[in-house]
Amino acid sequence: MNDVLTSEKLQRNICRIQDQISETCAKVDRLPQSVTLVAVTKTVTAATMKLLADLGIKNVGENRVQDAQSKYNELCNISDFSWHMIGHLQTNKVKVTLPIFDMIHSVDSMKLAKKISECSTETTKILLQVNTSKEESKHGFDCEQLCNEITEISTFDNIVICGLMTMAPFTADMDVCRKCFRETRILAEKLRDKGYIQQDKLELSMGMSGDFPVAIEEGATLVRVGSAIFK
Repeated sequence: MNDVLTSEKLQRNICRIQDQISETCAKVDRLPQSVTLVAVTKTVTAATMKLLADLGIKNVGENRVQDAQSKYNELCNISDFSWHMIGHLQTNKVKVTLPIFDMIHSVDSMKLAKKISECSTETTKILLQVNTSKEESKHGFDCEQLCNEITEISTFDNIVICGLMTMAPFTADMDVCRKCFRETRILAEKLRDKGYIQQDKLELSMGMSGDFPVAIEEGATLVRVGSAIFK
């Protein structure tokens, strides 16, 4: 990614992505407003993020707490971003994470969910990360494990389970990606029907720059796009 970008180029990139979102939603009879674009800003500076705010982007995703903290401190008084934690979160970083982020996508263990519960002074929105690709390099619950543990997780105070998050393999085979996204949606609907996810809107954080149209076709409500915006 190139961090020296003009507002005009960013706007063109964002418009192209938003057009793709709208076209994909029309294809599967969904409203474009049902999909939230989360701009993944892990490799760009606060100055570039200010350009995003000027262009109407309201949701940003960060992978590392330390990087997010410095950007948040610089931007909190000049933007109304909603901050999304999308990277692996260590339990020893939870206390500094909570004041920054509006939603944590990457809750990948009962231990982490419990720590967030213990450290939260108000309700924290979380997504439970599932490893539907079954890749050892990826974090997340496997589906059977989550089904076994969500009963206890759902009893923790000060957290609300809004849905699930997953990452598909880095592959050009969209059928492989679709399988991961579909499995995540089916599991989320199952957990919602059992009462573990009690939000009016079931959130599914699925899809990145290379596969977000397929994720939308399979039900994604949050798409995490970085390189396609900042290239």
